[in-house]
Amino acid sequence: KGLPPILIEDISPPRGGPVLKGHASHQNGLDIDISFLIPEKPLSLQARQKRPEISFVEADKKTLKAIWGDYQTQLLVTTASSNRINRVFVAPAIKKYVCEKYPEAPWLYKVRAWWGHEDHLHA
Repeated sequence: KGLPPILIEDISPPRGGPVLKGHASHQNGLDIDISFLIPEKPLSLQARQKRPEISFVEADKKTLKAIWGDYQTQLLVTTASSNRINRVFVAPAIKKYVCEKYPEAPWLYKVRAWWGHEDHLHA
């Protein structure tokens, strides 16, 4: 789709089980978190674990920060458009943004507002 390499944060083990950050939702072997940050270069495991979380949502929890852009939008649209994906969790402000930008999109029903997804999407 023309996107640069993406940054995978957490991916569930093939048959489920605990992950590094202890996500209870990553137990079924099908879940993945994808960062909204654009990686400048491939990161080592140590660099990925020390990377600060950067929220794309303002403190009011209703609007997106100016750092949200075309890359983040295209990453979300590409993920939600995939026939292999049945749901994508994002922060409520991100859901609101895509609902306003793509009100007739056939994939929009897959995008669900869920707390704790201000810096990544969960598919």
